[in-house]
Amino acid sequence: MSHYLHERIKCGKMRFLVLIPPSDFSDESMELVDLFFNKWGIEYEIASYTRNACIGSHGGIKKPTLHANSVTVFGYDAFMLIDGIGVEKYKLYEYRPLLDMVYSFHSHKKVVWAIGNAIKIAARANIIKDKKVSVPQSADVRGVVNLFRGILSTEPSEVQGNICTVGNPSNLELVMPGILAKLGIK
Repeated sequence: MSHYLHERIKCGKMRFLVLIPPSDFSDESMELVDLFFNKWGIEYEIASYTRNACIGSHGGIKKPTLHANSVTVFGYDAFMLIDGIGVEKYKLYEYRPLLDMVYSFHSHKKVVWAIGNAIKIAARANIIKDKKVSVPQSADVRGVVNLFRGILSTEPSEVQGNICTVGNPSNLELVMPGILAKLGIK
């Protein structure tokens, strides 16, 4: 992690950008992110590829605060990719502007955090080479991680430099405090 990021964390001013699919995002993952970020005082904005309200796979509604096409790495310390059926439905892992954005966050030493099937986005952004990646049981996601030379991990989460992965979204509640602590957020 960069010196800048360490200073932001020490000051308690870490700011996340959370990307959700336009529909069918994982309600459970987003609710846990809301819960923990609010509890830990982490500022965040929600982005999507629509300006309309996004509806989760179980009916939860989130209104993006900005359109993902207008996002820059500046002003954010971390980028979180939320999982869900919408990742597959919209083939977000093939959308070049999103892959470039993930790569840009990574190359600027910002935290990139991917959950469940959204790990395919991080993999296809070509940022996981030689990094341990916590992956779901899905053969599809495992195949993409192998293809982009990530190291498959059976751990519930992995923090490798500025890349955080949570393979199984149902583990998010258990691993989130540890990941936030590893990032220096207290």
